[in-house]
Amino acid sequence: MVMSFLTQRMALAMQVFLFLFSASIYAQPENNNWLIDGDNWIDFNSGVPVVREPLEFSTTEAAASISDSLGNLIFYTNGYEVYNRLGQVISNLGFPPVDSDGLQSITNGVLILPQIGNPNQYRIISLGQYAIVDMTLNGGLGGMLETPSRIFFDTDFPMTDLGFSEKNHAIRHANGRDWWIIQLRLFRDYENDVFDSVIVSYLYDLTGIHKVNEQRVNLYSSPGITSSYGELIFSKSGDKVAITSGRGVAVYYFDRCAGILGDEVVHLDSISSLYGCAFSPSGRFIYFTKTSGITLSGNNVLYQLDLEEDQYGMNVLTEIYRRDGSNAFANGQLELAPDDKIYMAVGCYVAGTCLLFSALNMNLSVINSPDLPGLSCDFDTLGLYLNGRRTMSALPNTVNYALGPLEGSDCDTLGGSTAVPETATLPQWQITPAVSTGWYSFNGPDQAKLLVYDVWGRTVWQGSATSQQIDLTALPSGLYLVQAKWEDRQQAFRVVKQ
Repeated sequence: MVMSFLTQRMALAMQVFLFLFSASIYAQPENNNWLIDGDNWIDFNSGVPVVREPLEFSTTEAAASISDSLGNLIFYTNGYEVYNRLGQVISNLGFPPVDSDGLQSITNGVLILPQIGNPNQYRIISLGQYAIVDMTLNGGLGGMLETPSRIFFDTDFPMTDLGFSEKNHAIRHANGRDWWIIQLRLFRDYENDVFDSVIVSYLYDLTGIHKVNEQRVNLYSSPGITSSYGELIFSKSGDKVAITSGRGVAVYYFDRCAGILGDEVVHLDSISSLYGCAFSPSGRFIYFTKTSGITLSGNNVLYQLDLEEDQYGMNVLTEIYRRDGSNAFANGQLELAPDDKIYMAVGCYVAGTCLLFSALNMNLSVINSPDLPGLSCDFDTLGLYLNGRRTMSALPNTVNYALGPLEGSDCDTLGGSTAVPETATLPQWQITPAVSTGWYSFNGPDQAKLLVYDVWGRTVWQGSATSQQIDLTALPSGLYLVQAKWEDRQQAFRVVKQ
């Protein structure tokens, strides 16, 4: 009877263990640290947001940060300055100082991608240009690889209202290794006296960043409406892209093989002054904000749009929250966080009063259940208190680092040169012996990260594979799971400690 009870407990523990381990494989700890204006540092490593001790950071709209595969902050940037994990400025990005404020006031102004083929380097992507951060410099705190650090990958248009807009995002190529960088340009159609837009797709692969495609999209439909503000964001699965602008919101299907927009899912052009947007985790709902921060007047509204049509063939639009803009505080950016909740920033936009403190900008608003329809999504304007500090409109411009190859797609768009090898063709990693008194050897790349979990899914050891040794001698006897991760590959091993 006792043995049966113990067996049942062990079976339950193993089920919990395997569930937690499966969840850990598909997490993306690279996004676990958010740095936002007002020296705010939000840490999601525990599964819930923790506001940590402040690190220096100032920006209006542009923000990006990157962590390692264990969730440790590496560096962050506002599009002008680059800060290391201690909050110290590594370098500016080579722009003239007079441009610093303007560069920080770009909606999707900056994002961070890993350097393909070099695990110690990262690319900071801005509008038509990039810079490389090398983490082997300055004793492991990182530094700029080149001086001046910015390198142009597209010089066709100047960075003005009739050139690049404020939209800049990236999604994994369907081969699981390369990236598509998507940016938007504005131009004036003088013949019809309207302003229009072009979505530009750049392929980032082992050879660099190359322009691949341009698609005209109708986002600006009347003379004088040239505003380039508003977010461009991908769904978590990468199959859809949403774009907000001064004239409305548009959602398209996205082809991760070709890097192009597909059919239009929905296009609303009856609501003006739209700014932030975010998909729910499932991709069924899109949330977007109307803001008074552009015109310094009008209402601030949060909308939810159901992308699945109802029985009448309609997409249901729900007004989740409304507040007038007379108190100087305006809706800011939206971002899907590692806890699968959507956060909204609120900033102050009246000249001379942007240092005002209010409950609105001393908290991040939170959509607690973004995959539920209508008001059941549970929106809380005071969802995350920032420990007495305030912020502006910016939330980190995060990308889905965990997105893998597109299942069932050959995706041979470049003559096979970017295809990710099948697991069977890759060198096999090994951990030996399977049973020992606590010492194990890892046969695999030196750069791999190793994590060891007990049967309850708790992390009991972690480290790098540099020494090729795993020391579990201090742990109790029992069954453990070892997870090895390197670049786009990961593998799990069961070991027994006697």
